[in-house]
This record gives sequence, structure tokens and C-alpha cells, in this order.
Amino acid sequence: MSQKGPREKAALAALHLAADRRWSDITLSDVATASGLSLSDLYPMTGVEALIPEIERHFDRAMSAEGVGSGDLDREKLFDVIMLRFEAMEAHRAGSVSMLSYIDANPVRRASALYRRRNTARWALVSAVLEASDNPLLSQAAEVSLAWTIWQAEQAWMEDTDKDFARTMAKLDKGLRDWESRLDRLKNPFGMGKRRAPPGEPTSGTEPAD
Repeated sequence: MSQKGPREKAALAALHLAADRRWSDITLSDVATASGLSLSDLYPMTGVEALIPEIERHFDRAMSAEGVGSGDLDREKLFDVIMLRFEAMEAHRAGSVSMLSYIDANPVRRASALYRRRNTARWALVSAVLEASDNPLLSQAAEVSLAWTIWQAEQAWMEDTDKDFARTMAKLDKGLRDWESRLDRLKNPFGMGKRRAPPGEPTSGTEPAD
């Protein structure tokens, strides 16, 4: 296992501190003391908000910790790796909820976090070995749509106090099914290749004429 650098040490220390207080009440001096770092190790940060992307990267890395998901379908593989991220967050539930509540309280911070979820989506696709595509527009659509799916599941996780992650898994499963449907429509926007009914044969959902 690779050694944690100063930023990751500081990020995890901030999460630990946030378990007992509001995120906005934590100072970089508090983080330096809790992490065993000197304040100069945290230069040029000007506040604990600068540690949020590092915390998110820490959780993102958890998605590749156990290899590719075992599912046969793309969405099943993604489900497996994204749930690893939520398991990593669960290990720091109180601190993570404090941080996410701080983000949600401000629309600018919320928009920035949603933008960063695209990085999460990219790594989820890499972790599920699904990142390759010969269509750049389709790749971008997959990332943006998946980022929104992860964001919505994250909101459900904040309210999910069940040990079995029932609410989180239900939200993520529905989101991934919708993600899959959207990509299918983008791959085949005009329904090309679908079976056409022969002359005189009713189309699906249409009753034959008398």
C-alpha cells in the first residue's frame, strides 16, 4: 500500500475532525495538529475547503480497490465499483455528512462539487473497464450522465442510515438503468436496426384493423 502524502493525511484528518463539529468551524491549524503535519505543509491552502477535492479523490480511489465488478452488464459493473465508494464514505460517515452538508448549503459549492463528480464518473468507468470509446461525444455524454447519477445517489446516501444501504442502492440502481437507457438512445437515436413490421402486420401495441 502506498504511503499517504501530506494532502491526503490532512484530508483524512479534516474528515475525522468534522465528525464532531461543523465543517466551517475547522481551521487549517486544527488539521495540521490532528494530522501531525506542520502548518507550512499545508501551504498554499487558505482554508479547509481546499481539502474537499482531495477527500473526494480519496473516495474515488476506493472504486478501483477490488478490481472490476462481477456483473455481466455495464451498469452492473458500475454499480459494484460505485458502491465501493459509498463503503469508503461510510467509514467516515459523520465527517462526510458534515462536509456534504457544508457543500449543499451553498449553490456555488454545490455546482463545483457536481462538476467534480465528472472526475468521479471518469474513474468509475475506468474502474469498470468501460472508458474506451471511439466516439468522443458519446464518451462525454456517458461521463456527464454518470456524474449526475452518482450525485443523486450521494444525496440518497446522506439520508440512508440503514446498514444495508437500501436507499442508496435503490437510487443508484435506478440511476444506472436510466443512464444505460440514455446511452442506448444516443447510440441509436433514430431506432436504426429495429425490426419493421411487414406490410399488413400490425406494429407493436396496435390492434389489427377489422
